[in-house]
Amino acid sequence: MLAEKLPDKFKDLYWLYKRDVKGWEKRGFSHEESFWLNFAAISSPLVWDNKADIQVKLSEVFRLYLSIYCEHINPQMKVCDEPEFIEILKERYYKFNGIIDRGPFRLENETADDFATNRFFLELGWFLLGKDANIIRVTQAALSVLEVINTWADNPLPLKLVRDV
Repeated sequence: MLAEKLPDKFKDLYWLYKRDVKGWEKRGFSHEESFWLNFAAISSPLVWDNKADIQVKLSEVFRLYLSIYCEHINPQMKVCDEPEFIEILKERYYKFNGIIDRGPFRLENETADDFATNRFFLELGWFLLGKDANIIRVTQAALSVLEVINTWADNPLPLKLVRDV
């Protein structure tokens, strides 16, 4: 089992993954969709503690999520496919943060008009589930990822994320 092989600094992240995936699956998302929703949530800088003593490299997080994907989503993944998957994780990480950075709520007390808010939720949801997804599921995905991020922001991971890639 993957959890037994992980360095201590990744065990909390792994168990949060397991907990959050169960929650998304209860809401009707597939196991693979739940994987991507969780990956989006951990991509937010709000879930990491910038003042923590223990540092985690972004490349290490990508390797962890590759391991999770191989164990829980696609056990048949070949070693030759791993660099390509790491690149997908990297692209999704930076794309997600770009969407959040362009979002209508950049400051705690800032408000946005309904059009900007709706556009943000649709862009985020389409990124998470794809352009062909039902608009209700798209909105549900965006809201649930933001809800998880908000929950984690109140009690961030005791790790400092270092962007090394």
